[in-house]
Amino acid sequence: MPIAQMRICRALMLSGMLLVPAVQAAELRVGFSQDAQTMDPANHRNRENETIIRNMCDGLLTRDADMKVVPELAQSYRQIDDKTWEFKIRPGITFHSGGAMPSSWNAIPSITAVRRPYPRLGRPRSIG
Repeated sequence: MPIAQMRICRALMLSGMLLVPAVQAAELRVGFSQDAQTMDPANHRNRENETIIRNMCDGLLTRDADMKVVPELAQSYRQIDDKTWEFKIRPGITFHSGGAMPSSWNAIPSITAVRRPYPRLGRPRSIG
């Protein structure tokens, strides 16, 4: 097919996509090859668990496509000293239930749980 015809076809396809009305799904189903062994975000031990949890929970920080650490729930962050970090949470965060994250939200319990040695968290177990 000549380049001019390909460009015309591509333009028609793209313009047709713009005319499709947005659809809001009431339910999303995702298939995985294994059941989750735990739903504890701090205690995932395999790729399936991590993938499932990452689709349900956000972190203070994440990695971008270049594997650079970037804010996720945090608006910004800085290291104050060797043992102290300050995270400013971005405004407008809501839970999946629709409720707003309170401005008094404290990440310390979550961070403390992640820092515990594995045996204190308990062994991963099936939720099914």
